Amino acid sequence: MGHALDLKYLQLVVAVAEEGTLTRAGQRLHLTQSALSHQLAELEQRFGIEVFQRQGRRLQLTPLGDRLLGRARTLVNQVAELEADLLNPGRTAQELRLVTQCFTCYHWMPTLLVDFERQHPNVAVSLVVESTRNALEALEAGAVDVAISTEEREIPRYHRNFVFEDELVIALSPNHRLAQQAFIHYADLANERLLLHPPSELDKRWFQEMVNPDGCKPGPRLIQHIPVTDTIIELVAQGFGCALLSRRATAHAAAQGRVVLRAFAPQPLTRSFFAFSRRDNPKNLPIDKFLAAVQEHCASPA
Repeated sequence: MGHALDLKYLQLVVAVAEEGTLTRAGQRLHLTQSALSHQLAELEQRFGIEVFQRQGRRLQLTPLGDRLLGRARTLVNQVAELEADLLNPGRTAQELRLVTQCFTCYHWMPTLLVDFERQHPNVAVSLVVESTRNALEALEAGAVDVAISTEEREIPRYHRNFVFEDELVIALSPNHRLAQQAFIHYADLANERLLLHPPSELDKRWFQEMVNPDGCKPGPRLIQHIPVTDTIIELVAQGFGCALLSRRATAHAAAQGRVVLRAFAPQPLTRSFFAFSRRDNPKNLPIDKFLAAVQEHCASPA
């Protein structure tokens, strides 16, 4: 039979991994569950491998399947872009307008955007930074196509997809008195200047519920809002207070030894981010491909 790796196998792996079940993957690929199951068995028999394992009704990637998924996504996307170029050689780039609720996302997002546009040359991603504190409102107003937010509730008119999880940590100068502690309690900040990005109302509610639900703990002596991550990191490195920042956004500075990062106690401050987009996708944008790229990028260590 040979060992030809047909494109249909790669499309199958991507669809099943992202949808979780053969039924939903079949709906996406316009194939019956039986046909998809046959293709999966054919792929595994042809190469003598196991790509998925069943866990109840869901299919989970094996370690080898996870390796295959990354390459499969890239190749499937490149073939789709090539087909689009051949069918529409004179088309101009589509603009995908993006906003994220959290300013720290803009610290690592450029690397992702460069990689994404290299793989999808007919898509131009624009960051709508001015709507950061009103991400979902910007989506509602039609000012953006994708809004990444920590809002957990389902909104019927929008698709909602989990994209990544992040942890908020306290960033300190290596010489700061709290740098000797393994963890930081909220009460430890009572005499400190705390630097943070301008928070949305959703951010404020979440933080209050997580660290001071009863409102009885003393807060920092001074809170200053600064919208630029690099500026906050430089101030912290020089001993101008401490900061509440994303671990992902501060990992590089910490690796250089310019700041130290400490998790909150008694439990880490982790939060999930979700991407919201219109269900009808009126501009036919490759939103699924973009979100897959965000998920893959954020799955790697910070």
